[in-house]
Amino acid sequence: MIGKRIKEIRKSRHMTQKEFAEMFGVSEAAVKKWEYDEVDPTTGVLITMADKLGCSVDYLLMRTDNASPLIIERDPIKEEVRRYEAFLRGTQYDK
Repeated sequence: MIGKRIKEIRKSRHMTQKEFAEMFGVSEAAVKKWEYDEVDPTTGVLITMADKLGCSVDYLLMRTDNASPLIIERDPIKEEVRRYEAFLRGTQYDK
């Protein structure tokens, strides 16, 4: 199923399989295999793809139809730890 999304993205950018392959440092044969769902891109390639294409890995994996990358504002647990550390130091916590 990921092959359908990769082909859709490539075509929407008016790129050949060769151009798409060069963009990610893989062979044209690799792109062809992805698009035909014969093999999946590696995790590293998926992350690079998402970064270069400005979308989320979830979008590439067809877990969402929202192409926008997921932006996590702040982790509430990390916020609490930082707040506690500031308290221990006797300083004010600044976000």
